[in-house]
Amino acid sequence: MRFDYAAWGRPARARTVHPLGLIDKGGTWYLIAGPVTDAAGARPAEGGRGAGEAPASAARRSATSDTALRSYRVDRMTAAEALDERFEPPADFDLDAAWARLSAEVGRARSRATATVRVDPGVVEAFRGWVGGTELVDDAGPGAAPDETGRVLVRVTAPSDEALARRLAAWVDGAEVVEPEGVRQRLAAFGARLVETYGAVEPPSSSSTLTTSA
Repeated sequence: MRFDYAAWGRPARARTVHPLGLIDKGGTWYLIAGPVTDAAGARPAEGGRGAGEAPASAARRSATSDTALRSYRVDRMTAAEALDERFEPPADFDLDAAWARLSAEVGRARSRATATVRVDPGVVEAFRGWVGGTELVDDAGPGAAPDETGRVLVRVTAPSDEALARRLAAWVDGAEVVEPEGVRQRLAAFGARLVETYGAVEPPSSSSTLTTSA
C-alpha cells in the first residue's frame, strides 16, 4: 500500500509499505509495516504519484526484518491506496512482539537527553503532568522529600537538550535546572532572545506565575 504520512514536526511525504497488522493503543491505531525496497536494497523513490511511475515489480521486496519494521499512526496517514503488488508476510511474524520492540525503541529515542531539575514541592504534580517524561529522584513515590533548598529533585527525559529546554522554559519560577549545563545554556539563550524581542520588565510575583504555568 502507499500513503502520505506526516511524522511529528515534519511535512507529509509518500510512503510505500507492506502492511503487516494494526495495533490499538488506548484508542490510537498504529500500522505495523515493512518499507518496500528494490532488489538492491534501496527504497524506491516516493516523491510522486501518477504518470511516470514504474509499474509494481517482483524485484521489489519488503524489509520485514526486526530492524526494518516501522509503526505509523493511522491518524497521520492520508491518501492511502492499495497497490496491485502482492507479498507474503514472514512466516514467523508476531504482531504483538513486533509492537513491543517498536514501543521500546520509541521509548529509548524519547529519553536520549536527561536533566535534573529542582521543583517547588507545591507544584511537583502539575510540573510532572505538564512536562512529561519525569521521575522523582531517589524516590518513586509522590512524597519525595525536598532537598536542602526546599525543592524536590525531578529527573526529566526528552529526545534532545533542545526539547528539554523548550519543555522547561515555562517553569522559570517553579523549577531550576541543576544539570546538564547544555540545557541551562539553552534556557539562558531563550531568555536573552525574549528580552531582545519584548524588552526587560519587572517579573510578576512567583505565585501568579506558578498558577499560570500549571
